[in-house]
Amino acid sequence: SCNLLKEAPFSSCDIDPKPYISACIDTLCSYSDLDHLRCQFLEAYARACSLKSIATLEDWRSKADCCDPPVCSQNSASLSLVGCLLEDKGIDYSVLHLKEPTCRGQIDKQTHMVTFSFNSDNLCGTEITVGSLLQIIIL
Repeated sequence: SCNLLKEAPFSSCDIDPKPYISACIDTLCSYSDLDHLRCQFLEAYARACSLKSIATLEDWRSKADCCDPPVCSQNSASLSLVGCLLEDKGIDYSVLHLKEPTCRGQIDKQTHMVTFSFNSDNLCGTEITVGSLLQIIIL
């Protein structure tokens, strides 16, 4: 499934997909795709392509069967970490927090993703700047 990066719509990108495919395969050999790790590598490649070229990768998420989780909306944002990779590094997600200690991540028992959410009422110590791209800085 990592080889999807060789197919359309990814094939329209002029960035070499081999390092992304190799990293995806190496990771999925060690971890199950339970945490949607494959989609994380496809997302990284799609982002690299969008930053380097004018072409956009139309509808890649549905072709790759990857959900489209919102990260930023008008008044809120979230940051998700892959739970099994945290565990592999000996990191207990329950002790992690954003700048403000009360802003802790929540684990999804099905996907094992740890998500930190914040909104305009509770920024959790983040700084949001607007430039050519919206950038969220988590201190």
